[in-house]
Amino acid sequence: MKTSTDSAILAAYLRLSREDGDITDGKEESNSITNQRKLIEQYLLSHPDLSELEYTEYVDDGYTGTNTARPSFQSMISRARNGEIGCIIVKDMSRFSRNYLTLGDYVEQILPMLGVRFISINDGYDSKEQTSYLQSMSTALHGLVYAYYSKDLSKKRSANVQARMQNGTYIIQSPYGYKTNWKEYRFEIDYEAAEVVRLIFDLVLTGNRPNAITQILNECRIPTPYVYARLHSKRNKPGSNTKVPLWSVTQVKRIIKNETYTGKLTMNKTYVNKPDHVKQTTRPKEEHIVREHAHEAIISREDFDIANQMIRRSAAKCDYSRYIPVYEPSILAGKLFCGHCGLVMEYREESMTAACKYHYRYQTACNDTVYSLPVLEDYIYYKLKPLLQQAVAEKESQEASVRQAGIDLKECQRQIVFLKRRLETLLQEKRRLFEAFSAGELTPDGYSAKKEEYRLLSESIQAELDQKKKDEETLSSIAVDPNIAALAQKAAHYLSEGGLTRDMVTDYIESVKVYDLDDYRITWRYPELFRELQEKYEKRR
Repeated sequence: MKTSTDSAILAAYLRLSREDGDITDGKEESNSITNQRKLIEQYLLSHPDLSELEYTEYVDDGYTGTNTARPSFQSMISRARNGEIGCIIVKDMSRFSRNYLTLGDYVEQILPMLGVRFISINDGYDSKEQTSYLQSMSTALHGLVYAYYSKDLSKKRSANVQARMQNGTYIIQSPYGYKTNWKEYRFEIDYEAAEVVRLIFDLVLTGNRPNAITQILNECRIPTPYVYARLHSKRNKPGSNTKVPLWSVTQVKRIIKNETYTGKLTMNKTYVNKPDHVKQTTRPKEEHIVREHAHEAIISREDFDIANQMIRRSAAKCDYSRYIPVYEPSILAGKLFCGHCGLVMEYREESMTAACKYHYRYQTACNDTVYSLPVLEDYIYYKLKPLLQQAVAEKESQEASVRQAGIDLKECQRQIVFLKRRLETLLQEKRRLFEAFSAGELTPDGYSAKKEEYRLLSESIQAELDQKKKDEETLSSIAVDPNIAALAQKAAHYLSEGGLTRDMVTDYIESVKVYDLDDYRITWRYPELFRELQEKYEKRR
């Protein structure tokens, strides 16, 4: 097959879904990517008109055909819409789509409209050869059969999984603290991680709340479940993980509430509405499949129940209004971050202060300094005010330039009219000169000398006229920068406020990162414009 760009590209589309991969009795082999490729190549070799086209492949391995959320499929269709693909070829229509409505839309409407030829080898379908309505009906029928097959396959697979859950021959991914023994369908204790789980329950039983436990885990720099899994993964590369995420209260609570640590295994808790593959939906508890004593317990049932009772009691007594995120009541809503860990600062309402509650991070220690919000707001306004003043001054300066440009433009246009008249007058004089020479009133030498004088004068006037036209174009283009105009319009109002407001923060500030008492770093929403204003302000001082 040629790979030159003689004409539109021929695209071969190959797909294998996870459901197809589970089918035995020869189905997996016939639907494999390799066999699809071989079948298409053989077909192309037997059709010279196709084998001469530039060939490219689009492969979606492990994607369902019941929707079009497939990366290679989307890329192929995008190129088809751009007119780059002239023909699409598949093993059979189910590779293209198992949804009969989607298949019909593409085969009967979208692809013909784009001028794309569609070939399905096993279905004997070639849109170039289609001449009858019955063939269109055949396409729709194929799509309907594929959609029904996909739904039936999904139901059978789901029933098979549930049966295996019931008889103990199916296992899910283990939670933190366990390892999955895939051969024996059970969890085994991961003793290193299990010690952390026991530590969390011990801390609960000694009266610590989840937020205090979270702080202890972070201060001890204990890897989170995600980081622990990465560190113990065979694919982990030394030095590939330089920053360790922090433990969160949500993670700690999830461990405390997980009954798996008592030896109880609960499955079939959620389902996906296949074959449409929408988001997961929680099943009612009566549909859960529960196996008691399915594996060795890390926490006794008694300790588990006591720990959860203590958590519920502490949650009922806890006054969460003391600490609320800075993005809720403060002027700096969602803008104030710890410069070390990058997390949002927390705010104590009664004292109007903010602090980073995550004191430690891998290789980077957040300080525990408490920052005064009024001081932070004054600092930000101190930095913002001269920029707003400069914006107002810049607008006034540009407006003055526009006014002067208007005056200069009128003078320039007057001179252009004058120069054009001079050229016209000079042209008339050239004509009279020729008439005088023709009448014998001038000698040849006198005529030549006068003609050269007129030529030089004409070129001089034309050059001056060209320059004036350029000046006219330049003067006509002078206007107030719309960004400066918009900024100055609000700036004048904000300067009258006398201090930082929420609107100023929203309009001009992307983030404020706090590193220390004398190290605050502001990221402006318009960095280039503000940098230019800052430079002009420094020169004006």
